[in-house]
Amino acid sequence: MIPDYSERSKRYKESVGQINKRLQLIGWSRLLVLIISGILFYYSRSESGIPFLIGGIVFLGFFVFLVNYHFRVKRKLQVASTYLWLNESEHRFLTEALPYYEDGKEFLDTKHPYSFDIDLFGPHSLFEHLNRTSTVIGSEKLAGSLLQIKSKESLKGSQEAISEVAEDLEWRQAFQVYAKLGKDTQEIRNYIEHWQDSHQSISVISTILAFIFPALGLTSMIFLWQTSQVYWFNVGVILYCLLYTSPSPRDS
Repeated sequence: MIPDYSERSKRYKESVGQINKRLQLIGWSRLLVLIISGILFYYSRSESGIPFLIGGIVFLGFFVFLVNYHFRVKRKLQVASTYLWLNESEHRFLTEALPYYEDGKEFLDTKHPYSFDIDLFGPHSLFEHLNRTSTVIGSEKLAGSLLQIKSKESLKGSQEAISEVAEDLEWRQAFQVYAKLGKDTQEIRNYIEHWQDSHQSISVISTILAFIFPALGLTSMIFLWQTSQVYWFNVGVILYCLLYTSPSPRDS
């Protein structure tokens, strides 16, 4: 049974619209909270400014929460948008015969017994019509399966596996969506394959300092605001320099 990709496209289009509205609301909320926090910090300079200072810090913390929440909702938008793209592309493929994945031209081999003669790879090829891979390894596996002459038993096993996956549309599309969002490349694959030889590590001290320096810098700015003493600004500049001139994990 062929899925109704048109109906699924409408569903995800509505989802994308709803998430965009939520992002707009979060954006205006962030602006409002930041303005309120600034006003509270301004009045905290008065003699009885402690309550305003506490309120400013609370609203600033709420602003940080909204920023984090914005990134989570934006990730949902990316997922929903990719689902929309996938179902619209499948609908066009069925109605207009328009492939939407790579055509595998990098696998062209003029010396292969039959691949060049029957257009296995390249524009309007069998690979282009079959391809639903989003990773380098997946593309290589698909190309390899087309280039190899398989036994009857091997073909039967592949057909059974394909039949099982074909019935689970939700799982199949979820796999495609998150693989697509991963944006796999040959460079990433090479890095993963050789990461053990890179000797890159993050020390415990570096992790702790990554949290301490920004906190101390923010504290120095608050003291500068409250006391108008210039040396607090100097302290903040020194902390900033220490943070951004320290060795990165890649150098360790």
